[in-house]
Amino acid sequence: RTFSSLPSQATSTSGGSASVGGGGSRERPRPLLPNATLADALLFARICAYAQGLGIIHAANVERGWGIDLARVASIWRGGCIIRAKLLDSIVAALEAEAGKEALPNLLLSAHFCERVAGLQAGARETVVFAIVNQVAAPALSAAVAYFDGMKEGRGGANLLQAQRDF
Repeated sequence: RTFSSLPSQATSTSGGSASVGGGGSRERPRPLLPNATLADALLFARICAYAQGLGIIHAANVERGWGIDLARVASIWRGGCIIRAKLLDSIVAALEAEAGKEALPNLLLSAHFCERVAGLQAGARETVVFAIVNQVAAPALSAAVAYFDGMKEGRGGANLLQAQRDF
């Protein structure tokens, strides 16, 4: 979104300006990705975005003792005018399935979404690679893949940063 709000800067660098690192040629046409792969990538990124947002709300809720019901939050979003999405039906169901148990700290830890993103991640990764190779900015999708990978690592980026500080 930031890039599209700065069209004069984007067009002045689109010619491969040396001041922005030059760039490889975009002249070699590459085969396009199948629509199903792109659909998987988009759904993967949306699930990760919801997981991250709900995870932040959950963490603040635990820290501050607000008593927020995440299933209720997702249900309210479902009825809204901006965030309304069919995906929220599955999110509400997954969060309600955890009702009565300790609150789910992250949507990706629910059985439903754990299985779902496992099946979608290949499409997301393939799309990110395609974007990079073809010099197409895809920051949200790249960030979703990085977030997912970070969630899988017991010792990841934060540990690496701490190690660099300690060294």
